[in-house]
Amino acid sequence: MAQRGRSRGFQTRYAGWEEDLRFGSKAQMAGSNNDVAVRSTNGKTEMRKRQMQFDLFEIDAPDVWLDTTNYDRDEEPTTLAKQDGVGALQFSIARYSGGRVPNPSSEDLLEMALQFGKSHGFGAAFNLTSQTGPLSVAAASYRDSGDFIRVWYVSDGFSFAFVTYICLPGSESSELADYEAIVRSIQFRRKG
Repeated sequence: MAQRGRSRGFQTRYAGWEEDLRFGSKAQMAGSNNDVAVRSTNGKTEMRKRQMQFDLFEIDAPDVWLDTTNYDRDEEPTTLAKQDGVGALQFSIARYSGGRVPNPSSEDLLEMALQFGKSHGFGAAFNLTSQTGPLSVAAASYRDSGDFIRVWYVSDGFSFAFVTYICLPGSESSELADYEAIVRSIQFRRKG
């Protein structure tokens, strides 16, 4: 069973938007389990991935990552954990609904990640990353109260995702490739 870090309420502000991103729309699995086998250059199957669809977004995740969201509790963030893993990955989505298009840069997103750590008193951020493209992503890592915490702010120019990964310090590297790939696979679902 995966160990889970504390659930924390987080807020962010961007260009006049104020969203309590921990309490986003209750995501529900849409029943999609589109498996994809990933093969190495030598032709051996290395891992199986599947597309997981929720109300506001979808992701590609290795099939050993499970939806562990507590749907019995209102306003619970979408949560994934690796079967027999060490941490939990939580997603909160703020979907664009009209008005001025926010279109944040990766630098804006990185500033949000740094401000998040500062506002929660986490101390110095480390392992800072950012990328610009159709999906802009910025991330920072922190240590706090015995937890390793990695936070991402992700945007397609319209909607935002706030994602956290929490585990005991020193064990984060065992899931590093998985959680980084999962976050970068986010696709926001359009209203409709």
